[in-house]
Amino acid sequence: MILNRTKTKLAISLLIMFTSVGVFSYTLAKVLKKSSLLESQVELIAANSAKAQEYNDLKNLLERTKNDRTQLYSFILHEDDIISFISQLEEDSRRLGVGVKITSLNVKKEEGGADMLDVEMTFEGTSLRAKELLLLLETLPYVSELTSYSYRVDNTNASLDNTVSGNIRLLVTIQKYE
Repeated sequence: MILNRTKTKLAISLLIMFTSVGVFSYTLAKVLKKSSLLESQVELIAANSAKAQEYNDLKNLLERTKNDRTQLYSFILHEDDIISFISQLEEDSRRLGVGVKITSLNVKKEEGGADMLDVEMTFEGTSLRAKELLLLLETLPYVSELTSYSYRVDNTNASLDNTVSGNIRLLVTIQKYE
């Protein structure tokens, strides 16, 4: 009898021990799995924090350099500015009654300054209108320099206001006065 009781107690003890080992192993496996999941989440949070810091640094850099970038942008000729300038020039010359044809258009790179637009054009109109065109070119709302001007008077017309045709070369920095 004692032997049976001892065997029963041994069996129950072994059963409890194996159950405890199983529960411990299962719990340990769950803890290790959660630990690796937690490690990956910590790494993800660290990476996101680094990205957020990088984003904030970049945002601050953009804000600090905004004025510098605006100033640099103003030194570069842009297609829209050139088109706007030419359209305005053609519109003003039509309004004056002077035919203007642009024969050459180049961008000159200036060291340490803004790019300049080198415009060569021919014109034809009355003497009075040609003078008004010159006045218009000299008072453009741009930084400009009239580098050359030549014209020819058509004396075949007997009127006082002879037809004039000629060439103009103009250097313009497309930075409008506000």
